[in-house]
Amino acid sequence: MDRIICPRCWNVKRPCDKCDTTGLIDNIKLSENFTLEEFVISPIAQSHNIPNDTNSFQTSRLKDLCRKILQLARNDLGEFQVSSGFRSQRLNDVLPGASKNSAHMVAWAADI
Repeated sequence: MDRIICPRCWNVKRPCDKCDTTGLIDNIKLSENFTLEEFVISPIAQSHNIPNDTNSFQTSRLKDLCRKILQLARNDLGEFQVSSGFRSQRLNDVLPGASKNSAHMVAWAADI
């Protein structure tokens, strides 16, 4: 399985129970063409050292979003990229113009 930088500790290898200090986590396949990496990796979160990892409920919601909406759109429209997926509360708070009630925070939105 493919591995990605841990979105909780950003590979600084400090004590992290998400990646067990390896700095890497499994890149979960959310649907045929979407992976967790597209939804949690954030240059802004990384540069501000803000954790942006999902819990099991949020990951399940992302799977639903991908399988029921985004994968169908990709099948019909062709390839497109997710520019913003999941956002932790802390990440959402630092983004200019982000809604305080953003569906991104509950893993039910994606900007493409």
